[in-house]
Amino acid sequence: MNQENLSQILLDQMNLHENSYQLTADAPIYRLEHPGLVKTRLTSEADLPPLPETFFGFHWETSSSLEEAQKKYPALKVSKGKPCDLHRWMHSKTPMIFDFTPLGILVLEVSLPCKNPDLLDHSMAVWFNYATSIELWGPQGKWNRFHERLLVLFNRHNLLVEQSYPGFYRLDPKTNWISSHGFVGDLLPNELQITFPWDFPLSAIVKLEKLILEN
Repeated sequence: MNQENLSQILLDQMNLHENSYQLTADAPIYRLEHPGLVKTRLTSEADLPPLPETFFGFHWETSSSLEEAQKKYPALKVSKGKPCDLHRWMHSKTPMIFDFTPLGILVLEVSLPCKNPDLLDHSMAVWFNYATSIELWGPQGKWNRFHERLLVLFNRHNLLVEQSYPGFYRLDPKTNWISSHGFVGDLLPNELQITFPWDFPLSAIVKLEKLILEN
């Protein structure tokens, strides 16, 4: 692996300053590529670590096409791959097809045929281990801390119209004024839905808090 290339890619990503956040349901799951994915992409297959046989007791495989995965496993439900979707899945842990576009598709099932691993398999293993990690979902994990903080903010100002959960919030539609400040969600007749991507930063939480407190 070329360490110089890795460092340059990560530095270039850090220099991308974002003034607006796409918080719609159909927005990309991330804008900044996770360092582990960059490292895997730059590592020769011979130097990649062994793959886990299962995730949470499920055998798994990947696909570059959601259509192909659905055709191959028509009985499985499909889930989007944002933090709120993983939060719900981790409380049910059922067989699933996860759409992690642009990375790829992950199929989780009790019994799946073995296949020769490729780069997508290695990238998906890195990603899914991260996406379900204690770093994100433990008591002090990112999404639980963000959720506690946002619930305090939204409840204090009576902005929640329905039950919400980490990474997904249903707000009073009058809150849509935040879109003019870069927080663009899905405006429905009776609510504003905001769905966070994986790389939603703490600095954006602070900015949102400030906007609402000053409004």
